[in-house]
Amino acid sequence: MLWPYDIDGNGALDPVGTGMQRADAGTRSQQFFAALEGEFTWFPVSDPALYTGWGGVQSLTEGPWAGKALVMMHQGGLTKYSLVDLATFGLDVTHADVDAANSTNFPQFVYLPDGTIFWVSDAGNLFKSTDQLASSTLVTNVIPQEATDAPAEFILKRSPNGQYVFHPAAFSVSGSILDGVEQDSADFVSAYYSTDGGENFTFEKIGYEGYSPIDNRPGYMPLFANFAQIDGAVDNSGKMHAVINGYSVDLNSVDTAAVWPIYYWNSERAAWTAITTVEQETVPEVLNYYPGNGIGNSYPTVATNEDGSVVVVVWQSPEIVDGALNIYPGDGSDASLASFYTDIYYAMSTDGGQTFGEPVKLAGEADRADYYPYVAATGLEPVGDNEYRLHYVYFVDVIPGGSIFGENSASNDSYWVYDSMDFLAVSVDDELTTVSNFELAQNYPNPFNPTTKISYSVADQTMVTLKVYDVLGKEVATLVNEVKAAGQYNVSFNAANLATGMYIYKLQAGDFVSSKKMMLVK
Repeated sequence: MLWPYDIDGNGALDPVGTGMQRADAGTRSQQFFAALEGEFTWFPVSDPALYTGWGGVQSLTEGPWAGKALVMMHQGGLTKYSLVDLATFGLDVTHADVDAANSTNFPQFVYLPDGTIFWVSDAGNLFKSTDQLASSTLVTNVIPQEATDAPAEFILKRSPNGQYVFHPAAFSVSGSILDGVEQDSADFVSAYYSTDGGENFTFEKIGYEGYSPIDNRPGYMPLFANFAQIDGAVDNSGKMHAVINGYSVDLNSVDTAAVWPIYYWNSERAAWTAITTVEQETVPEVLNYYPGNGIGNSYPTVATNEDGSVVVVVWQSPEIVDGALNIYPGDGSDASLASFYTDIYYAMSTDGGQTFGEPVKLAGEADRADYYPYVAATGLEPVGDNEYRLHYVYFVDVIPGGSIFGENSASNDSYWVYDSMDFLAVSVDDELTTVSNFELAQNYPNPFNPTTKISYSVADQTMVTLKVYDVLGKEVATLVNEVKAAGQYNVSFNAANLATGMYIYKLQAGDFVSSKKMMLVK
């Protein structure tokens, strides 16, 4: 639902996305949004009376529709699409039919650089169009023959260069033996992928329920299921990355215990790893108070940089206050039900998914339900020397619980939040040993003419400002004004338009404040 695009041509990506809006019980429309300098534009790309929704978006930089945003959605079993001009925000195409023979619900799609479009239906059919959706062909069905149950929605991802296409999924199979493996059940996770721009596809099973080991959690037995919350990404090297809510059983306990980790896998390591902490995975009472399908750590989503060396996983996690699960008591309605509040967390790898740092809270406030994070399908945006920007959205539910599950009342005041986070991709070891304090370093060179570099460290994720003042206290430049993750950062300051003299630069990061002097000599 989020695919940023450089709308104003300044070299930085701007938020672009889509979402479904229900006006009342009888109307539903697909909405488009975009933002410049914090000002959001939001408008429908389908007629609310036609009850359209469940759409996806891709901002297009190449091919016949370059400069447009393609939104694909469904209306009563039929696939529809709209095309937004990203220069004018006008609708070039509105609620048009996709080839009727291959129309379907819940279309998930990728648009490749040459204009080829692939999409997968709720029935698992993978379609291909090479003429801007005027016609299409059935490529294959992605549901394995042995599967007896499949997801309602399928995921389709592409690499930035368009060479690789990746579909991760989880399936159920009746019986206890699959591929000669005896297990409690035969559910499995699979990867369906292409390495040649969709000319050919390969199917591979990458995880078995009750059998696949978790390399850093000996004794955990994963319960992969067809309703699993799964996401994926594929980088320009072709390495596939998958994340899943890892409902599991811990066989290490005296009594078998349920645990709720987030698992990560990539095609290079071909192994599953828990990226949550044991403390997050073993929160007591989770089963008694979970909202909707958000059991424990849930709804993971993943982004990488172009070469796959940096990986960020984001998910929702039960909110803990003073060591205890923070529980909303219910709204007092006929559907009143207690459920725990949630926060949004992330974990980062800077070695291609080999290891991950400790999870860090990305968003969330006490006594608030923050649900359903999505990271931008474009991946991590490079914004500096080993520095990246993570674009993401999440949902704030004013009345916690899933109203569609009969959990408390629906609320018209709930809303989606867009945000971004800049971070320096330091190694796990560096992050643990060097980024333990807030610090502002002396600029170098000093004196300087006309550019200099200012380095600083942030120990925890917080709002950071770095400003430059003249000796009279007048602000002459703002170098940083955004939330930063823990890490080390470098900022270049160009004083070409300033006069020779002494200047003061001031860092404020949460409660930490530090100032230093520098000399401009022309």
